[in-house]
Amino acid sequence: MKKSLIGFLVVVFSAAPVFSETPDQEEKVDTALQGYLELLDSDNPALRHSAICHIAQLKSKYTDLDFSEAIKPLTRISQKDSFYHLRDYAMLALMYLEDSALSKEIKLDYAGDASDFFDELHELAHMEFYEKVYYSHRKAEGK
Repeated sequence: MKKSLIGFLVVVFSAAPVFSETPDQEEKVDTALQGYLELLDSDNPALRHSAICHIAQLKSKYTDLDFSEAIKPLTRISQKDSFYHLRDYAMLALMYLEDSALSKEIKLDYAGDASDFFDELHELAHMEFYEKVYYSHRKAEGK
């Protein structure tokens, strides 16, 4: 637990400069992302939750950067984590990372609570699913 907490603090303090504009921004974002990816493997669910939120924050601010390294660990969490809310957040984060239009449209407020952001994504996911099912049934009925 101590090791996880120390790792989390190191990542948080190393990532803090990421949110200010500097010339070597991409390198700092990559360093922060690597730290968050390591935290996704933590035994501590709070650290995994924080890492998921921070990865979404990075995508919100840096929409054009490559987040493909996060896909595999987020997929694992979305399918196998023992905490259902982490599975949900990981699934929503995957949706956010993989849809560039979505990440440009919906922004995660850095000062706010990440739960509002994930609630909005969750609502959109349900709406999209409903529309796909509804319109596929309508199409099948010939309407």
